[in-house]
Amino acid sequence: LLLRIHVFRWQFFVVEEEWRWNWFDTLVVFTAGIEEIMKLVDMIVSIDDSAEGLSVFKLMRIMKLTRAIRIVRVFKAFRELRIMVMSIISTLRTLFWSIVCMLMIMAGFTVYLVTVVSDYQATEGPDSWCRRYFGSMPQGMLSLFKTTTGGIDWQDLSDVLWEISPPACCCFFG
Repeated sequence: LLLRIHVFRWQFFVVEEEWRWNWFDTLVVFTAGIEEIMKLVDMIVSIDDSAEGLSVFKLMRIMKLTRAIRIVRVFKAFRELRIMVMSIISTLRTLFWSIVCMLMIMAGFTVYLVTVVSDYQATEGPDSWCRRYFGSMPQGMLSLFKTTTGGIDWQDLSDVLWEISPPACCCFFG
């Protein structure tokens, strides 16, 4: 780094095409140098409490690992990987709104199913199955989530819902 700074002078930090990476490289080398100095001071002084102060330098060591990202950017062989990663990152907003939409739909069905199950409990008396799976909105949402992801077999819930209310069971299938 010092050789590059010597050759390019101050243009290294301002004019070159990749000046931001040059500043980042300088920061990484600077923090690594400070870390080594602190290790040396710690060895000389050997104070047991100094490990708490070095946690900042552990964070700086993690920053050095981010330098590996530059390899992906520089080598042309990683072009396809970079395109795939950028595609995934650009779809995160759509993924977020899809999850929000799914939760809203699930909440609408849960309101109906919890209402039907609570009406059934009001007329027929309390039931442990009803309390466990549709006793409240969070439990109902969790039950629907489990049935869609395979945590609970959907047939177990649909059989009991059919006994409670066939329209609720049809709604559950929807």
